[in-house]
Amino acid sequence: MKHKYKTIAAFYGSAFNLSELSLPSCRQRPELGLSALLLLFALLFTPCDANPAPLQLSAQDTQVEIVPYLQLHEDPDGTQQFGDIARQRDWLSPAGMQGAINIGYSRSVWWLRLDIESDTPLSRYLEIGYPSLDSVEVFVPHAGGEHLHLQAGDLQPFSQRLLPHRNLVFPVEFPAGKSSLYMRISSAGSLTIPASIWEPRTFHLHNQTSYAALAIYFGMLIALGSYNLLLYFSLRDRTYLYYVLFLASMAIGTASLDGLAGQFIWPDWPTWTHLALPIGMAMSGLLAACFVRSFLDSRQNSPRTDVILKSFIAWFAVSILLNLASYQWAEIMTSLGGMGFSTIALTIGVISYRRGYPGARYFLLAWTSMLTGSILLAARNFGWVPTNFITIHGLQIGSALEMLLLSYALADRINALRRAKELADARLLQMQQENVAALLRSEQELEKRVAERTQELAEANARLEGLSRQDPLTGLGNRNELEEAWEKMEGHARRHDRNIVILLMDLNNFKPINDTHGHHVGDHVLIEVAARLHKNMRVTDTVVRLGGDEFVILANDIATNEGIGALEDKIREVISEPIRIDDSVLQVGVSIGFARYPSDGTTLSDLMQHADSAMYQDKRQCIPR
Repeated sequence: MKHKYKTIAAFYGSAFNLSELSLPSCRQRPELGLSALLLLFALLFTPCDANPAPLQLSAQDTQVEIVPYLQLHEDPDGTQQFGDIARQRDWLSPAGMQGAINIGYSRSVWWLRLDIESDTPLSRYLEIGYPSLDSVEVFVPHAGGEHLHLQAGDLQPFSQRLLPHRNLVFPVEFPAGKSSLYMRISSAGSLTIPASIWEPRTFHLHNQTSYAALAIYFGMLIALGSYNLLLYFSLRDRTYLYYVLFLASMAIGTASLDGLAGQFIWPDWPTWTHLALPIGMAMSGLLAACFVRSFLDSRQNSPRTDVILKSFIAWFAVSILLNLASYQWAEIMTSLGGMGFSTIALTIGVISYRRGYPGARYFLLAWTSMLTGSILLAARNFGWVPTNFITIHGLQIGSALEMLLLSYALADRINALRRAKELADARLLQMQQENVAALLRSEQELEKRVAERTQELAEANARLEGLSRQDPLTGLGNRNELEEAWEKMEGHARRHDRNIVILLMDLNNFKPINDTHGHHVGDHVLIEVAARLHKNMRVTDTVVRLGGDEFVILANDIATNEGIGALEDKIREVISEPIRIDDSVLQVGVSIGFARYPSDGTTLSDLMQHADSAMYQDKRQCIPR
């Protein structure tokens, strides 16, 4: 237990520079007071493990969250080089962290280390799922002890990223055996590090869902903004204009937080990519305060409330201007302002609801949603709550509900005001309310159908992707699968001076079975042959069906003719075993031709031609004269 708390104190003392907590330093850096409170909480509730086990990575692992396996080291001055870090032995390893490491606001450079053990070389993607980090440098282990240096971050143009993705994604090659991957991370904003290792195909399939969800969210913002902008042009009520501008600034902030803005809107403007998040969030807070003032007409109805709202407008304006001096303080002020304003807006909503103000019910529900999302985001930025799906996307979820409910509040408000002013035309007013309600229901139904259709398209694309690489009869791969496997295997063989063997096979006596017993029996024979081949080949081999009764095996690391001959004998043996179908016992043979890379050719086409010639020579020898 003593060792546990000593390690915890070392980690959080390092993370927040508690040695600086003298009275003069606290006056210069007030955020250290927050760090001290966080340390006290962590000392009571955070477990720690000084020696985490290495990550056991295998070919079957398609996605691994690596945060529990990471070790940390603080570089307060940012002067240490990789050579120094590689020899570093004083690594801190806080246990119990899931999803992401959240250090909050830190001016230090942080080094992360991941120890890995793998039985075979593996190609993977390393994803850092927080695109607003200023700089992420990755040092990837290579055979021989060398490390490849990769770098990304929101201070770089998007075109310099190794993979075009909203998050920071690095293609990495892990050698077999034990190795260590290092990361150097620094950021003026919240230092949050959600990290995962992905198998490439799984990663790309996962992206379809995540991008579709974000597309729905921003599609909703665009639809609500366009609709209310038209209402503003029609009614000339500036409340709608504030609402539309609030939507636009929220879209800028959330698109920057999700990395979509840096990818699609201003990919070659890294300076603005860096500043768009705090400025967009601060602008949304400022315009939200303007919207509340206009919505409640606080200048006339509640002067005290109006003073509070004006103070928040000034707060957010200062937060925007503060980006010119200190990005970190600007983001801290924006986070604190977001929590404070959401709380005040919720209080105002309760008071307005009790007074029966038009639209207050939806207004109250809207700011309850926004308050929850803002507090979760701000608390996560300061490291007060764990980083997970809810805390990362709480702002998007809360803001989506808020903006939808505020749209209802605006509709309810305008309808109530019209009822008060047009008592003589109550019937017409009722029809207008029904039209507005029907329009809102149509919007909801349209959004629902869009979401369902998007999900159907994503599932259909996934199925088509699988079918494009799979033989529908046998379940083996097809020619597309063969070409993809060849590209991977050839690249590996070329880099590591290995050989590849292609075996082309054609069944003997298969046509008489089709002619005598029918194609359904022939299909059963092909399925059984495919199952036998798949069962008896190595995991690293690729077995495909080209069509008809032709099969191909792509194998590596068979260096001798004796090894190839042994493989051919094994194939002939398993295929020639009797096949029982209903009451019939059938038997087929096989003609085999092989070609070896690179001695027989360096392209798939050349090797297939060589193997085809060898196979037909073998078939002629098998045909009785």
